[in-house]
Amino acid sequence: MKVLLFDIDGTLLASNGAGRRAMNLAFQDLYGIADILDGISLSGRTDDTILMDAYVKAGLEFSYSELSRFKSVYFNAVKCEITSYQFMPGIETLVPMLAEREDISLGLLTGNWQTSARIKMNAVGFNSFFTYGAFSDDSPHRHELVPVALSRFQALYGYQPRPQDVWVIGDTPADIQCAKPHGVVSVAVAAAGYNAEELGSHQPDILLDDMTDFDGFLKLLGQNEE
Repeated sequence: MKVLLFDIDGTLLASNGAGRRAMNLAFQDLYGIADILDGISLSGRTDDTILMDAYVKAGLEFSYSELSRFKSVYFNAVKCEITSYQFMPGIETLVPMLAEREDISLGLLTGNWQTSARIKMNAVGFNSFFTYGAFSDDSPHRHELVPVALSRFQALYGYQPRPQDVWVIGDTPADIQCAKPHGVVSVAVAAAGYNAEELGSHQPDILLDDMTDFDGFLKLLGQNEE
């Protein structure tokens, strides 16, 4: 079985800045500071590290009790902001196609907190396709999320997959880098903020322009079955 672990933003969908707007709105609601994320990079990062940078920028002390309070406001804001989105090229057809196959298991590996990840997936009708995953709640460090996702796969399926059967699919250098320490397959998709040359410099195992070549993607999946 192939285990495909998908990033969300820029890989599965483009939410037109909903996460950034929601985090800015939550921060303003709680602390009276507008546009706190201006100048803070979100690309490939976990929500925990993004928010920690926001607290430092604002001169506020970060604590996990404060994080819990922030999340409750932020999740409500995400629900309001995720009103406009587009599937990334090919995704609307590919994911349901993959979900029908018994030899493929779909999971999430994302820097989103789990609740906001599920809000986004619910907005596009994809929650049922991704029964497990790893999220910023599990670790602020993206490279630590692969073992978490695989432990959840093992709990569901009763065995540990071979590293070559695990694909981490994303659109940023961070997605490539989080796969490498674990010997799993890194699949970089140059359909969002990074072009093929930029992603290629990080040496992904597979580099795709987008996910529209369904037959080609399925052929790649079948190349190392033995």
